[in-house]
Amino acid sequence: MSGIVHKTRREGQELFPRLLDAAARVTLVCRADGEIVFLNRTGRRVLGAGGEAPGSLWRFMTPPAAEQFRKRMAALLVSGSEWQGTSVLRARDGTEIPVSLTLVAGPGEAGGAAHFGLVAEDQRAAAIHRDNERLLERAQELAHIGSWWYDLAQDGALRWSKQTYEIFGVAERDFDGHIDTFWNLVHPDDREAVRVACRAALDGHGAYSVDHRIIRPDGRIAWVHEEADVIRDAAGSPAQMIGVAQDITEQRQAEDALRLSEARYRTLFELAPEAILTLDVRHWELVEANASAERLLGYPRETLLRLPPDTFSPPAQPDGANSASAIRERLAAADVEAGAFEWVFRNSAGSEVPCEVRLAPLPSESSRLVRLTITDVSRRKQLEEQLRVAQRMESVGRLAGGIAHDFNNVLTAVLGFVELARRPLPAEHPVREHLSAIQEAAERAANLTRQLLAFSRKQVNEPKVVNLADQLHQMDRLLRRLLGEDIELRIIPAGDLWNTRIDPSHFQQIIVNLAVNARDAMPEGGNLVIQARNISRGDALFERHPSVPPGDYVLVTVTDTGVGIDPAIQPHIFEPFFSTKGVGQGTGLGLPTCLGNVQRADGHISVESAPHQGTTFLVWLPRHGGSVAAAPRAPAALAGGSETILLVEDEASVRQIAASVLGSLGYNVISAESGPEALRLVDRHNGPIDLLVTDVIMPQLSGKALADQLTKRLPGLPVLYTSGYDDNVVARHGALDPGVNFLQKPYTPAVLGDKVRELLDQRARR
Repeated sequence: MSGIVHKTRREGQELFPRLLDAAARVTLVCRADGEIVFLNRTGRRVLGAGGEAPGSLWRFMTPPAAEQFRKRMAALLVSGSEWQGTSVLRARDGTEIPVSLTLVAGPGEAGGAAHFGLVAEDQRAAAIHRDNERLLERAQELAHIGSWWYDLAQDGALRWSKQTYEIFGVAERDFDGHIDTFWNLVHPDDREAVRVACRAALDGHGAYSVDHRIIRPDGRIAWVHEEADVIRDAAGSPAQMIGVAQDITEQRQAEDALRLSEARYRTLFELAPEAILTLDVRHWELVEANASAERLLGYPRETLLRLPPDTFSPPAQPDGANSASAIRERLAAADVEAGAFEWVFRNSAGSEVPCEVRLAPLPSESSRLVRLTITDVSRRKQLEEQLRVAQRMESVGRLAGGIAHDFNNVLTAVLGFVELARRPLPAEHPVREHLSAIQEAAERAANLTRQLLAFSRKQVNEPKVVNLADQLHQMDRLLRRLLGEDIELRIIPAGDLWNTRIDPSHFQQIIVNLAVNARDAMPEGGNLVIQARNISRGDALFERHPSVPPGDYVLVTVTDTGVGIDPAIQPHIFEPFFSTKGVGQGTGLGLPTCLGNVQRADGHISVESAPHQGTTFLVWLPRHGGSVAAAPRAPAALAGGSETILLVEDEASVRQIAASVLGSLGYNVISAESGPEALRLVDRHNGPIDLLVTDVIMPQLSGKALADQLTKRLPGLPVLYTSGYDDNVVARHGALDPGVNFLQKPYTPAVLGDKVRELLDQRARR
């Protein structure tokens, strides 16, 4: 047994010097006089002793430090304990080395002098080590990176750095140092992916690198990125994993925000109603186009991005500028000029599309990109043109309304006096021909006034429920006389035609104007077919005329075999004063009058035509459920009477002819030029007054105000209003209210006589 102990001790004595020699700190043994009997490799390197005998300890100390050290050694011989403190060693080259050291004393051999053992640590290296640790800790804190060490051999032992605790939100005092704590913190949805990555690294199938979520103890979710190396033992088996964990929550949030922003941008880009193109100016090619650009230009996106940008513009712009040069000039200034400009594009069908373009430079390192945002302004241009037309119509309408009163008064007098002058003349009298010419000229003038008022919607409108088959049959003779013998007319109304609601005179005006246009388009003769039929929602004709809302209509078509209408001028044919006829051959009011009359009946008018293929005008009038009123029975001859009529008219010529006509029919006529004069005449008149015929617009007292006063004095007095003003003016004075009797100027003696007799007979029947 003693042999075994002796052998063990001997082996220990042999191993101990080797361990001391390999120690990382300065280790030495010296006698009480300071002579060094052992100095390890670290000591020789630090003190610069080399391979020679180190000599005395005092060689490696400053005198003050050596003196202090001697005292420490003497004290230790007495106390027998150890001392720890700091001192300064001096290397052979004179470098002073601050050290922290431990000094112990021991007896010498065979009771000889004592020996001292000293272990010193270079404080400079320790400070550097501590600084490095602090720097590493701060770097991990700034980068949100923590380190960890996982020992597979110690049953899942896990160590974390300070920053790792911060990342996982775990207090160091609450960490049990086991791998299960880590797995419990991994988000359940990510846990399997992390395990797969870990197994792959341990099995040697790649490095451990994974992004995953964790759920911190406070419930907050964070993203971490982990990387680790596997350390293997001599047999190649995994022994440890040393890795880092980085908090990438902000990075992932930024990435998510970027993805969301890009998705939002892409959605807005694709759904934008404006066409958007991105042009590489340097290489002169399109690099981006949205869906609206495809629709605007008529090309699929792949084709858009492949074709040269000049493909999408006509050779010249409306101002005559060369498109290729002008767009390059615009783009050259795109980085300094904002704002919009107008540009005409050309689509795949060859049609020109007026647009508004806004330019914006885009940042790019490799090229010069410009974003073009393009708005189709075709509809705006159409509306602007419609507004200009409407303004012209309004101007003409104001003009027409202004002259209508005086003009109609003059025509009333002319027509009346012509009729009175013709009555006593025998049929063969040559003057009758001259009078007929005067009457025809006056009627043409009256018709022109009506057309001016019609297209400007100022003509008096008296809509009635009518059946257009009856209206067309009544117009047959008139139209044949109008067209002449070299044009064959066919009127074909359907037998089951629905009723519609329109002023009959307006409908007659529509058909006459369309027939006159057809006659002028067939100077060598031809065929004119007027058809009327019912049309309902779902009819294929609505597809050819998309401006007409689907519904139930009575459709009247007027078709000729004439020269047709050039497509270029078709958009202008309903504009006032637009005419393709020669000077003196047309007023340019025929079709605008048709349009005005159709719209006042809530209808629509459209056209189908091509050069040398004839023309068809389509008049769409809404179906009406009402019944057609019975036509009044026409009197056999102009009837008169002996009743007393109060005639109030401020225009002398009209008052004169009206009084003459009524007087010739046997009536007792009391004439007045104003409302106040009429009241005075009534006050002086002894006897009944059977009818008041009064102009609507008069100075001092209007016709309506006069009628109101007289009907209070003479209850039941019938009133007939007349006026040459348009219906807007007349309506403001109440003369167009329901139940009110109104006669529009100019009127003929026959019309006046019939209307007067009708009202007197109505009164007699009450």
